[in-house]
Amino acid sequence: WVEPGRPGAPAPAIDTGIFPPAIVGEGWGLDGRVQAFDPSNVYEKINGAAEQYIAFGFRKLHCATLTDGTRSIAIELYDQGSFANVLGIFAAQGGSDRDVQSSGDMFYYRTWGGMIGGYGPYYFKIVGDEAAARVVAEAARILETMDDLPASGNAAPLAYSVLTKELGLAL
Repeated sequence: WVEPGRPGAPAPAIDTGIFPPAIVGEGWGLDGRVQAFDPSNVYEKINGAAEQYIAFGFRKLHCATLTDGTRSIAIELYDQGSFANVLGIFAAQGGSDRDVQSSGDMFYYRTWGGMIGGYGPYYFKIVGDEAAARVVAEAARILETMDDLPASGNAAPLAYSVLTKELGLAL
């Protein structure tokens, strides 16, 4: 045993909450703690939009901010309870009007500084504070870690998978 902070002591474990530890990439670190909001207090984070999320089965919002010291990337993960609710909020917020891409069971569209999409019962936003190449590349790397979220049994229904992947139909 070595006292934390002394030479030779292991680095303390980073608490990434529900997020996979891999969200913290080389040169990036958590800026503060991971925050969580439920239906009773989500308005504190997304004042004005909370009702829309709640109407689509909102259960919990997990938020993390990563920084490289000068730039930041905000990650918001909304547990909407089911894949159907994720599709509902995605469409309600204009996602169905975008060029939607997919990666495995994940779907998303790119924004100027990140991406917005869904995976199982989760609706997510990964948004950088600027569109610099380093920020956009890190947001894309974070996206790749999202399939390590806790399994929920709320994967995309077979019919959805057949229509979007096998037949190439848009959302």
